[in-house]
Amino acid sequence: MFRLSIKIQQDEFVLHGTGIAAPLRGCVRQPTQRLPSGLCLEKLDLVSQGTPYQSRTLIIRLQTLVERIRLGHTLYLVCQTDEQSEPYQSRLFAGEFSWILGSVQPKGIGIRLELQREDYWHLPWRPLALNNCHGNGVLDGLQMDNRDDNPVNRQNWCWLAGEDLLGDLPAPLRLHLHHDLQSINSLDAIYIGLGSARITPLAVLEGEQGSSQLNFGAVMNADCHAGAYGLVQWESSAALRILSWVIPGAAFHALARAQLRPLVRLVNPSSLRAETWLSWKLYFGSLVFQSAARQLTVGRQLQLLPIICLPALSNSEVPWNDLRLELHAQNRNPGATHLALDAVFLFFTDGWRQFTALPDGKLAYGETLIDQSDQQQPYIHLAQTQTNQQSYQVLGNGLWLLPGEDHVLQVLFDNGQNMPLDAGCHVQLEYQPRTRMLP
Repeated sequence: MFRLSIKIQQDEFVLHGTGIAAPLRGCVRQPTQRLPSGLCLEKLDLVSQGTPYQSRTLIIRLQTLVERIRLGHTLYLVCQTDEQSEPYQSRLFAGEFSWILGSVQPKGIGIRLELQREDYWHLPWRPLALNNCHGNGVLDGLQMDNRDDNPVNRQNWCWLAGEDLLGDLPAPLRLHLHHDLQSINSLDAIYIGLGSARITPLAVLEGEQGSSQLNFGAVMNADCHAGAYGLVQWESSAALRILSWVIPGAAFHALARAQLRPLVRLVNPSSLRAETWLSWKLYFGSLVFQSAARQLTVGRQLQLLPIICLPALSNSEVPWNDLRLELHAQNRNPGATHLALDAVFLFFTDGWRQFTALPDGKLAYGETLIDQSDQQQPYIHLAQTQTNQQSYQVLGNGLWLLPGEDHVLQVLFDNGQNMPLDAGCHVQLEYQPRTRMLP
């Protein structure tokens, strides 16, 4: 141990090493204990050698630190293992101290300081290098499009390499989404998915490339994803299979038991018939999954569909057979129903964030949405005034990185009613390396 201190904001109380606080002469760190609460107990034996006045000052300082922890102030235990290493921090949640019995002697007085801290150490936040068709190794914001059709060189995803990720524990991500590419629309709903051990997403399911036994046709439209959409029509009030796609099994390597979150882009959703419900059936030789039904919202172009659960076949080196994904629909009211489906985006859910704008809280042009996975609420940064405000509520399990694993991040958004395909944003990511044992 090269240096040990307690830090609160910009102030440090050094217990060992350079800048040690008088009258301390050193510190011995005892083995760490895991507590039932999930925290860790640090026992530090301090050696004090000085005048009575210095000893009283030391006790007052320790008592002040303990009380600030009790009051909920943010304090950290900071440890630097050697002169060349970065200092690691661990947040403190409780503390107390006492005299070590029989320690009063010429060489000093012993004080036992006990601190309850997080069960991990972390390094400062650091940027991540992102890659997609718009750049490689980008640190300061990579362009993300609101579509993923390769002929026009657009991607709504990026990937990052896991080989350089520090730490040995899952690390939280801090997302900066800069709305700085198109000034026409403010962003209303924003969806973000994260997949581990991947560098590409699953292929988009194009509506015009589906198959159907109903009245179905592909309609060319330059304003649609990949330049076309699929139009299917039916009159029955029963639940029917309206579209299906065959998906290559090779695309599902290492995805056994995974969950996918589909997002569908509809064409002319204002003409959608009310009370239309959609659900999935997944066939892997036999029927292996059937979802619950979800009602579509009239007038919203980008919508969430029910989660798809992939089969539990072993993630072996033997490739999977192809899968068949069926989209079923039902409208219990008699009459003709039609669905104009542009594309279905299959999002990974190893990490998931769904941002919904609060009233008058959309992300305007020039603003930045910031979301940190280990905090409760995202916020918007206003560049003009250098201030922050809350504008979104968020759902999801957060975005966390696994050290040593590649990751792919997917993004889609709308402006409330429409999902503009020509829109985009810049995404910047940071992570906070965490470790349980200091190097």
